[in-house]
Amino acid sequence: LYTALVRCGAPHCDCTKGMKHEAQHLSVKLQGRSRTVYIGDHRAKEVAALIAEYHRAWRIIDELTEVNIELLRATSARGGARERKS
Repeated sequence: LYTALVRCGAPHCDCTKGMKHEAQHLSVKLQGRSRTVYIGDHRAKEVAALIAEYHRAWRIIDELTEVNIELLRATSARGGARERKS
């Protein structure tokens, strides 16, 4: 989430003389490409909360990955997992 300085396009607005407006945008990278979405001031708080949840989800995924790696290492140290006979 970032603030960009933009021109609104209204012919008599001060932004045509160089006094640009602040506008909230979201920048994400998907499939190796950066994409930008206009958010606006009215949705910035909501989007910030969604970004926080996104980061929380990745922290949980990282923690699960660490646990799985430790489990795999423990299995390898014991000579590998043994297959059960049915």
